[in-house]
Order: sequence, then C-alpha cells, then structure tokens
Amino acid sequence: VIHANLLGPNNLSNFFGLGNNTEFIDLDLDDDEEELFDREEGISYYRNRYDYLNIDVKLSRKLNNRLKLEGGVLASYYTSSYKGNDERFFNDYNAANPGQQIFDDKYYGGLIAGWTFDSRDNVAIPTKGLYWKTSFIAQQRIDQTSDRYGSVFSDLRFYINPSKGGLTIANRIGAGTTVGSPAFFQRMQLGGVNSLRGFNSKRFTGTSMAYHNMDLRLKLFNFTSYLVPGTVGMIGFNDVGRVWEKGESSGRWHHGYGGGLYVMPGEVILVQASVGFSKEATMPYFSVGFNF
Repeated sequence: VIHANLLGPNNLSNFFGLGNNTEFIDLDLDDDEEELFDREEGISYYRNRYDYLNIDVKLSRKLNNRLKLEGGVLASYYTSSYKGNDERFFNDYNAANPGQQIFDDKYYGGLIAGWTFDSRDNVAIPTKGLYWKTSFIAQQRIDQTSDRYGSVFSDLRFYINPSKGGLTIANRIGAGTTVGSPAFFQRMQLGGVNSLRGFNSKRFTGTSMAYHNMDLRLKLFNFTSYLVPGTVGMIGFNDVGRVWEKGESSGRWHHGYGGGLYVMPGEVILVQASVGFSKEATMPYFSVGFNF
C-alpha cells in the first residue's frame, strides 16, 4: 500500500509555538498599525508558509475481519523560507529559536508500523462498536545532521446506542508522544475538527498530547419528498485536550463545545453543519459524514 500526503506548493499551516500555554493574539490592525508592528493581523499572522511531503510504502495483513497489521518504510521532506514568511509568526519564532533551523530544507527516512481494529456496525454512520488505530514511527534526518525521533499515536473510538433508538453516544480518545529530537511539524499537534473543536487547527504543539471528544447524535425525524426520503438529526459535542512540552509547567486543559444539524438523504450520505465554541474562537464546520 502506498500513501502520500502533500502540503504544498505554497502551503499555509497554523503554528503558534511550542507548549500548552502559547498565546493567540487576535489583533485587528489597520494599515498603519500593520506597518508599525511589521506583521499580519489576526490568524493570518500564525498561518505560516512551508511545504511538507510524506510518503510511506507499507505491507498490510488482515488477521481476521476486524484486525489488520501493517508496516513499511517512510520518507519525508520539509522546506520553508524566510522570504515566504514575511510578517508571519515563523520569522519571529526563528529569531527567538535559531537552533531549530525552521528555514532549512530537511530530508527524513525511517520506518512505520501499526494496527487497526474495527468492529463498527457501519463505517460511515456508526451506532455501536469500536475502532482502534495505533501507529508507530521512527525517522532519522538524512541530510546534514543525525537528528532522529520516534513517535506513537493511538486513536480509540467507541459508539453506544443506549436504547437501540435514535440516540448514539460517540466517544473518541486520542493520545500520543514523541521521543528524541522531533522538529515542530513532527510533534503532536492539537486543535481543529479532528481533535479539539472550537479552536483553530494545530492550535497547540508539544512532545505529548491527549484529548477526548464526545458527540451526542440524536435522530429527530424522517422526511419524504418527490425526489428522495431522508432523516434529519441534531448533534451536540464537548471536547477537552492538552499538550505537554519539555520544560513547561502547565495544569491547563482546553475545552470546546458546540452543536449542529445533520441531514441524511436517501439513507446513503450524511451532510453535517455545526459550530464549535471556545474561549478563543467560534468555528463553523461543514462535512460529509460525521467527524468520527
């Protein structure tokens, strides 16, 4: 199995620094103030420009209809430039942390392995069962230095249908850690629709991470039309999570919450619209299928 993930060209990704207490200064500057502070305003300041390519080639084996093992080789490439990040957070971060070499080209090679266990009754619209995926990565930088790191990340999801009716309780628990000398983009990143709703994506970055997401999904009613019948439901969610970084002392857990509606026309596709809230932001979400 070959899998490739490309962020680029001219990719913009959030980065707010390392740690669980990093600041998000949401300034609304006019033109004169932007020139004075020599920076972009609001979230644009934290949207840094770098390209990242990740390719893995794995062998996969199913032990039964629920459990799959896989392993293989992994290669990565990272590039960024000072010029491409004019007035962005990257430039200020690089000035304060020159040893991290965030404007260098970086090449990595290594190994990847993991397992997936899946007993869900429906992959797209689960109401009961369990999904558990764990991945292990070991990589070494193959240009200029001997930087190396290892990481493990586990994603556990379970679904309960208490009365075999229209209510489904969905839980997702994620946790991971890194060892060695990982670059910022190889550390654990928390925030956004896949881990902590109500916050910007990749809001917190650290050597370790943990989070919990809970959805309450309630079917409201069925509808019929000349074209296709369907179902309408509502969703409410609550998320909590944090990261840990070496040298930082923090007891803070970050909380997000929200809700929305979903429509399932023809019982074959689900469309969801929701809004997430936190102390920092209000974030709208639209997706085909549930978030997990």
